[in-house]
Amino acid sequence: MSEITLVPMTKGDIPTIMALSSAAFSTDKHSLFKAYEKGGTVADELQPEEDIERYFDIGRVRMIKACIKEDGDGDDNTGNKEEGRTTGDGEDGKESGKMIGFTNWGMWPVRFDDPELSEVLKVKEIEMADQHIPFTAPVPPPSLPLSTTPRIEYLGAITHEHLMALQIRLNAASLPNPVLYCLGITVSPEYQSRGVAGKLLADLCQFADHHHASCWIHLSDHLGGKKALERNGFQQVAQLEIDLDKWATKKRQDGQNWGSYTHRYFRREAKGVNPQ
Repeated sequence: MSEITLVPMTKGDIPTIMALSSAAFSTDKHSLFKAYEKGGTVADELQPEEDIERYFDIGRVRMIKACIKEDGDGDDNTGNKEEGRTTGDGEDGKESGKMIGFTNWGMWPVRFDDPELSEVLKVKEIEMADQHIPFTAPVPPPSLPLSTTPRIEYLGAITHEHLMALQIRLNAASLPNPVLYCLGITVSPEYQSRGVAGKLLADLCQFADHHHASCWIHLSDHLGGKKALERNGFQQVAQLEIDLDKWATKKRQDGQNWGSYTHRYFRREAKGVNPQ
């Protein structure tokens, strides 16, 4: 495989982001289950395009893509660009090549170059003093009435409430250091298990260490990445296991069961103490 180049993404990459996400999640059991129960498609379960656009606008998300250049630099025999090509500028201002993966990491509590970062972190330490809860402590069930709430909706509330609770715990545990939290990491199925995720993570960790930030990620069970995370200093700190068949209201056409699905949380400690 050609050398992988990492460059910042632009809004022009959004269609490729959506296409790569759709391909990566096309066999994800949790996404397939939700789509089947709702009568929709896996694409309906992906992060909306509007959210990706907002990441560019708020300026608190580090958005990096992995690209490779192949023979012909993306031209087919007609001189047109092949599908999946990106025209985002690298340092040399030239075409970066074919986008084969990306990562989006949010900065908390503010941008790391914000002159108020240290003061905001001090305030957060006071506000979140009572939020130092063990990562594996139980999360209260949703307040929705189970008997009258559609099962797929109640399941969505369970996973959402768990993510929100862990987000608070993981952020609080980092103080007085800032946090990088994963909003998305995706590699094209064609290039998985070829070191792309590892290169994206290594770049992220270098950025985190420069800013004395901890990192955490909510990992989809199907998509893997556990080994790449562990090689870069991440450790699993919590998980949520779901029996999908418990929440099913429709029988699968193939007669098979859905089985269980596990959401895993991995965390990487901050290197050094954030200078106050």
